[in-house]
Amino acid sequence: MLKYLVKRIAVALFTVWVTTVAVSMLIHVVPGDPVRIMYAQSQGTTPQQLEQIRHRLGLDRPLVVQYGMYVNRLVHGDWGTTIRGEQPVLGLLLGRFPNTLLLAASSLLIMAIVGGAVIPLAQGAIADAIGVHHAFLLPLACYAYIVFYGVRGSRAGRARPENEESEP
Repeated sequence: MLKYLVKRIAVALFTVWVTTVAVSMLIHVVPGDPVRIMYAQSQGTTPQQLEQIRHRLGLDRPLVVQYGMYVNRLVHGDWGTTIRGEQPVLGLLLGRFPNTLLLAASSLLIMAIVGGAVIPLAQGAIADAIGVHHAFLLPLACYAYIVFYGVRGSRAGRARPENEESEP
C-alpha cells in the first residue's frame, strides 16, 4: 500500500513539474519577440520601453532562471496580470471558478446517472455499449462545446465589451 502511494505521489509531482515547464515555456514557442507581439497595437511604444518590459517580465534572463521565477511566483500566489487591462490573473480565474465547478459537477452527475443507473439495466444489450460510451463522452462534449464557442470567440461565447453595440 505504501509503495503504491509513493508511486502515485511521484507520478503526480512529475506531472505537475512537466506542466509547469510546458506552461512557463509557452511564451517562447510563439514565433518572434513575445514583447513585440504583446504590445503590437501600442504604436507609441519605444524600443527602450520594450526593453524595460522585457526586463520587468524577466525575459532577458536565461530560461532556467525564468522557470525559477515562474515557480516562485506561482507558489506565492502571484500569477501575473493580463496583457490587456493589467488585471490580476488569479482574481479572474477565481471569479470564474464557480461556473467551472458547476460544469464539472453537472458533468459528473450526468456521468453517474447514465453510468450507474441506466447501464446496469441494459447489461449486455446495445444500449449497454452506447450508454458506457456516452457516460464518459457526454462530459467531454460539454467541455468541447465551451472551448469551441467560448475560447474560439464565436458569437455565442464571446464576451462583448460594455461599449460595443450589438449587431443586428
